[in-house]
Amino acid sequence: MTEESMIEAMKLYLRYVGPFVFGPSLLAGQAEKQINNGTVTFLCGDKPFGVTCNHCIEGYRTARENCVDTILKIGNLNLTDIDNRLIDYDASLDIATFNMTFDEIKAVHPTKSFLDFSSPYMPRQDTALSIIGFPGQLVFEKTSTLVEAQTFYVLEYLSDDTLSSTSFIVLFSKDTWKVFINKSRLTISEIDSFGGLSGAPIFYQDILTPKFAGIIFESMESISHGVRARYSNVIQKDGRLNRP
Repeated sequence: MTEESMIEAMKLYLRYVGPFVFGPSLLAGQAEKQINNGTVTFLCGDKPFGVTCNHCIEGYRTARENCVDTILKIGNLNLTDIDNRLIDYDASLDIATFNMTFDEIKAVHPTKSFLDFSSPYMPRQDTALSIIGFPGQLVFEKTSTLVEAQTFYVLEYLSDDTLSSTSFIVLFSKDTWKVFINKSRLTISEIDSFGGLSGAPIFYQDILTPKFAGIIFESMESISHGVRARYSNVIQKDGRLNRP
């Protein structure tokens, strides 16, 4: 895959993700700072909905208990009523789904869309998979109303020994592999943590149409560069979860 084609693929996948950002709102005169975040995947099966990790929802709840001025935003969309939107959630799976509307997706950003989720894609050995999301190292609260989230995108191949019955692992094993972060390029070693990728999608591209293969719920930088994901069939078309 050429650099030009990777950039075009990133632009395509970027339509279906947004940063899930939460924390105390900046006060007037405060300098910009990093802010807690995960990633949201936008899907449409029987209805439109968002998907992220359950621990991201819990992180927001904890932050809200500690500070009444805590914000929760997905892109430009304020979402402090997340508890009233929940469709389903599971701490063991570490997945949560919540209602969104077609008007709200454009409030996140005019370029955003819901990905058709008519059928899950099950990844196999040697499948080329794309990951896109927002590591916390690249997310900053600039002002009380502006959050800047740079985009992480990488393409990797899935090996058979990283597949299990309930989850799979994508390893970022190439020292010279380049990741694309907006218009800049960094090596994997220049990123310290992939924690903000929680809730990020893993896609398989089939004739220019992304197929939703999985949802990231754990980063693995303490062991090796990589992420662990649930299979996409854990989510039903109405947003409810299939439990083992």
